[in-house]
Amino acid sequence: MYEAIPAVLHYACHDLKLHRIEAWVEVGNVGSCKVLKRSGFKHQGTLRDYELKNNTYISIEVYSIIVDNPV
Repeated sequence: MYEAIPAVLHYACHDLKLHRIEAWVEVGNVGSCKVLKRSGFKHQGTLRDYELKNNTYISIEVYSIIVDNPV
């Protein structure tokens, strides 16, 4: 996944002209959090008991990155 993120960010920046990209990850998914941090995403916060999964509320970590768009 780490290898794919630069390509996705390039596409988002140049083709879609996006400014901000978010990634939502279940709390406890350490591997995904590490990949996002290594790719330049910043932790924005935790949405506590945000989603119902298998009859249990789970929390979500929110990460984001600001993409520099060419003018």
